Amino acid sequence: EPYSPLLNTYLTHYEERIIKQNYRPLFVYLEHNIKRLQRLIKNYHIDLKKLEHIPSLYEDANMLLMNKPQIAGDYVQIDGKSIKVDPRYNAIINADLLFKKAKKFKKSEEILRGRIKEATERKKYLEGILMQVQNFKTNESFLQVYEELELNKPSVKTHTKPSLLPYFITFKNVRILFGRNNRQNDHLSFKIAKKIHTFMHIRNVPGAHIIIETNDPNKETLEYAGKLALYLSRKTDGDITYTKVANIKKGQFPGQVLLRAEDTFFVRLKDEEAEFFKNNIKRLI
Repeated sequence: EPYSPLLNTYLTHYEERIIKQNYRPLFVYLEHNIKRLQRLIKNYHIDLKKLEHIPSLYEDANMLLMNKPQIAGDYVQIDGKSIKVDPRYNAIINADLLFKKAKKFKKSEEILRGRIKEATERKKYLEGILMQVQNFKTNESFLQVYEELELNKPSVKTHTKPSLLPYFITFKNVRILFGRNNRQNDHLSFKIAKKIHTFMHIRNVPGAHIIIETNDPNKETLEYAGKLALYLSRKTDGDITYTKVANIKKGQFPGQVLLRAEDTFFVRLKDEEAEFFKNNIKRLI
């Protein structure tokens, strides 16, 4: 019993370090896969660079068709340009072979660009989760990420049951809700929010979905909610985008949202405002 105060002080001071140690496999998983995707994207770009000669293949094929030179070796000269050909075939067949080769390479180019886009989006998604978990302080939040990524949950004892219920703060009788992870964000934006409510997010930065429970928030309310978004992402300033919930739809990954229409404004967060948010945020029950 006399050691309880000392133990409580230790746990309070080292809480974040203890939790992150318990969930170290999650951090390793995220960091490893982000680096793997970075290497993959780099290699795709190297392969893509090898296909830069596709236009010249079309050009060579068209020159063979227009000039129809006699084929007597591995190369023919047309207007000072040397074109590699197959000496077994005439100019027309060689042109057709070049067209087929160019189309094959073009298809490879499309596949590579698709893979680059897919890998880039996946990397951005994982980077967003990594940014989120660095701010987590509860077992519940970590367990929800394990569920989202479909990973085996760690054997960490906890009395907290995972919940999708969002958090909120009230500003002049208007309730402003938000999620602390992707699963909470999706549940809030697509299950709880009404179509007439206002959706808000930091532009081009992973972060919380903000829902203002009104169909026509005034400038002061928008700025307040925007500052909340900055606080949740540990930013001091940034561009905030907002629109009606009716204008949003789910993206490819959890927490990703596509906007059909949007407005944007810039806002800056003061230290005293951040401290106010820290002490006044509540959880829906």
